[in-house]
Amino acid sequence: MNASSEIRSKIRQQIRPFRPERLFPTGWAGELSFAEIRTDLIPNLTRLLRYYQRPEAFLPDMLQEGFMHLWWDLSQNPALLAKANKGDALRLVLDRSRPPAFVRRSMRHEVYLDDLATRSGDPDAFIIEGYEGRYYTEHSEFSRAIDIRIDFERVIRYLAEKYMDSFPHLVALYYITTEVSPDDAASLAGRSGTKKAWWLTSVAKPVREELAELLGVFVPTKLGWKQKFISGDETPFWQVVETFKSRQAERMVAVLEGMAEHEGCRSMAARLELPMSSVFMYRRQAHEALRKAYRCPA
Repeated sequence: MNASSEIRSKIRQQIRPFRPERLFPTGWAGELSFAEIRTDLIPNLTRLLRYYQRPEAFLPDMLQEGFMHLWWDLSQNPALLAKANKGDALRLVLDRSRPPAFVRRSMRHEVYLDDLATRSGDPDAFIIEGYEGRYYTEHSEFSRAIDIRIDFERVIRYLAEKYMDSFPHLVALYYITTEVSPDDAASLAGRSGTKKAWWLTSVAKPVREELAELLGVFVPTKLGWKQKFISGDETPFWQVVETFKSRQAERMVAVLEGMAEHEGCRSMAARLELPMSSVFMYRRQAHEALRKAYRCPA
């Protein structure tokens, strides 16, 4: 009887309650319900959307949009996440978190008009009508100047603290941000005469590049990604295309393929049956991905 009781006890211990919700296999945590998948991914997705500078007020709606599409895709293909790691799952939801219609309307006038005017398309479609008479720019210019000053002061303070123990680097920072002559700056750093050239290239130049990177200053180069692509360097371009294909971002793939054929925005919008605002959004994302793939500066 004791042996029989022990066997029954072991069997009872192995019994687990039946879970009423549907489970989906995942590549990072085994079988999870959709609620568990959502709870697991929400913190990382929120950080990613903030990193991509999505409006804070629209984050809940965009997350709802992304998970709604993910639920639909999982319903059609329950094994969608079976081989996906957590990063893959984040990309799948992120690619599906397209702004809803009312969010797109709210963001419609937040596109970069200067960028659109210099690149392609018709920026007039984004201008808010009704304010053609007068423009009040004094406050925005003042605010921008204050923001630039605050950013600059923070960067200078950061670099000064970083190079506190290196006087030549501190002098290089002083030389870059003032009108002091190279000879006087090198002399102050103790690198005058034959050491001046070494100090300018080995100390001042890296500090200048670091300062430009921290401030987000545009550093022009001879070739952008378009020139490199046209010249025959196509491998990074198609690697970007394959990346978006793996994320099942069909529209982005279609936009990239159109850009490879030098297709215009209007033709692309008609072919994909998208509004011009969506084409501009996809093209901006494509330009950013290609710039990183070709290692071109911002």
